[in-house]
Amino acid sequence: DGNGIIVGGLGNSVGIAGGITVNGQVQASSNGASATGIRIGAAATVPEIRNAGVIDVLGKTATGIAVDVSGTLPAVRNSGTIRATASATTGSATAIIDRSGTLVLVENSGAILATGAAADSARNVAIDLTANGTGATVRQTAVAADKTAPSISGDILFGAGNELLDIADGTMAGLASFGTGNNGLTLSGDAAYAGKALFGAGDDAMALSGTAVFSGTADFGGGTDTLTMSGTSAFTGSFANSGGLGVVLNGGTLDLAKGTVALRSLSIGSAGVLGVTLDSTNHSSTLFLVSGDASFAAGSKIAVRLTGIADAEGRYSFLQAGSITGTSNLATANTALPFMFKSSIVATAPTQLAIDITRKTTTELGLNRSQASAYNAIYQALTKDSKVAGVFLNTLDGDAFRKQVRAMLPDHAGGTFEMVTMGARALAGF
Repeated sequence: DGNGIIVGGLGNSVGIAGGITVNGQVQASSNGASATGIRIGAAATVPEIRNAGVIDVLGKTATGIAVDVSGTLPAVRNSGTIRATASATTGSATAIIDRSGTLVLVENSGAILATGAAADSARNVAIDLTANGTGATVRQTAVAADKTAPSISGDILFGAGNELLDIADGTMAGLASFGTGNNGLTLSGDAAYAGKALFGAGDDAMALSGTAVFSGTADFGGGTDTLTMSGTSAFTGSFANSGGLGVVLNGGTLDLAKGTVALRSLSIGSAGVLGVTLDSTNHSSTLFLVSGDASFAAGSKIAVRLTGIADAEGRYSFLQAGSITGTSNLATANTALPFMFKSSIVATAPTQLAIDITRKTTTELGLNRSQASAYNAIYQALTKDSKVAGVFLNTLDGDAFRKQVRAMLPDHAGGTFEMVTMGARALAGF
């Protein structure tokens, strides 16, 4: 096995009162075996490791920083790079692992990376705190605008207790797995999270603010949980085990995949946008089932997205709730709706809401006389040609729409209006 630095682990107590500071490089490598950059052994006490340099480890089992059972390391602060790379896809990479249960704070303004193992193996682990039974915090801090944004690549594994993952800047890519406590995930600034958040059965809180973005799946574990969004933040993806979840959209956009979404409560403020996907093929939509109250402030919006053009017209139920407050305040934001359609919100019952999709008239579309006379034939052709329909499905503004209509008309030299050439004509505009 290869080791860069080892503190303790030989039977006697060892203490480094001022901690360990790395400003240069710590490297360790092993050919087909284990390698560790910095190991805090049994009976060793180090108050913190502060890395402003590079800790770089390569091996079949690669570990950047390891704390052994009976070792002590309360904090790791990284402004440089901690990188563990598995030398084979069958290996494992762990940037930071605590087996002692004493590591309660990991603070990152640099890069923490675990790579090299097979992508679907769960063996690329950025931070492993599963031995901690009292609660821990992983915090990614904001850096100056002229500095490289911080990043964590790899899974973060928490133990028991109340845990917090706070991403104030940069990126996080991977799984964050929380334990059984009341846990928190906070994204702020321009933080971007891509992956999965897996909460336990406690009462968990997730918050997005600023321009932060979460892309992936949040599994809320079935507790009495909350998701709060503000600013222009965005959540795109899906929920799991969300029946106890209360959602508050003070601002930002919540855009979930089509299917059924169970919630405890839903509150959309004046700057909040709720995304709804309408499946025109199966005539179904994202359906929010809210056991409690769903409330809408003046200015709240529903962003409508269609999956196809054929048979798109009709009524789509998207919300059922124990009670609904402020239905008249709710409007559709057609920024994601194909320009050729319009939408409206209808209360089909006191506790049920639906979206009506209809075609715009030729006047609403801004078509001239020749375009208007041919439009019905064009529309029917679109329902039979998925490639051309896809062009119109992604055409969201009037000028681009009318350009596509013109491309499907005969020229003025007497050419015939041939449906068979419509695809080539429409696509020729790009």
